[in-house]
Amino acid sequence: MTLPKPKTKAGFFALERETWKQLDALTKGLPRPAWTEPGAAGAWSLKDVHAHLADWMIETRRRIPKMLREQTVPRISIPEFNREHYMRNQELTTAQARRRLTRQRRLILKFLKTLSEDALLRNKRVFIWAIWATYNHYDNHVPNIARFRRAILRRAARHSRARRAK
Repeated sequence: MTLPKPKTKAGFFALERETWKQLDALTKGLPRPAWTEPGAAGAWSLKDVHAHLADWMIETRRRIPKMLREQTVPRISIPEFNREHYMRNQELTTAQARRRLTRQRRLILKFLKTLSEDALLRNKRVFIWAIWATYNHYDNHVPNIARFRRAILRRAARHSRARRAK
């Protein structure tokens, strides 16, 4: 689902911060093994989702400057991109994936802040790439990660009760 379009550049960054906090809060306090367990997004783990988000941020930072120069930007197959990058990222550790997302988020926000309000909000192609590399993309993953978190915490609670019952 697409979130409402902000009216100002400040609104864009406020929405980004708000949705980032929602996403980030869902990963707080989870046991370390949960980060590599499938189910955070289909068969993907939290580690995979973090690497995935970082990859889209990198790709967006590559494409937006070309769009602003009105250069042709080749179409991209989202399923193919996701599949290719998922395979490429399997060697990453959880710590590497988390650091990578933190770094790429910092870089894309720094980059997007350099754009004029007009370039960010009124250039349709730029805007679509910007929201799907940031807040809309986070929001897209929040419901599945929330369900995943609930399942992990329920299982941990059952395990804890079973251990106390022994």
